[in-house]
Amino acid sequence: MVALLAAPTALAGPDDDDDDDGEAAAELRIAAEPIVEAPAPAVYDFADDLVPETVAVSPGGARDIDLVRAAIESGGVPTAQQITAEGLFAEHDLPLRVSGRCEQTLCLRLETIAATLIAAPAVHYLAQIGFASDLDLTSFRRPRLNLVIVM
Repeated sequence: MVALLAAPTALAGPDDDDDDDGEAAAELRIAAEPIVEAPAPAVYDFADDLVPETVAVSPGGARDIDLVRAAIESGGVPTAQQITAEGLFAEHDLPLRVSGRCEQTLCLRLETIAATLIAAPAVHYLAQIGFASDLDLTSFRRPRLNLVIVM
């Protein structure tokens, strides 16, 4: 076993300093190569697309990005299945461009937008499904809820 470990050292021979000029030239070539930077992200002003006096509706449910953050804060490592784009986007209000007011209690809103994702270069568009409502928040009052729990 010792012979196997010593053999590569014996075969390598002494360090010859004849290639110092070549090494210096290689360092210059590396330093001279241009640095490629990612393009600056486009700034999108969502306020331009908002329809006044609309109500946004969320389907609710678990926000798995909160589960990921809790795992990290407690010193754990979240699994790949816990980290999803849906979980991350769920905590942000991404208003949709809409052509008119919602005239129902619940309206479905669909939108696509061109996107450049560094982590997923094959993705060129993001699709979003949103909800809107014609409820007037100044006068809307949720009806009382009678809740019965059976154990």
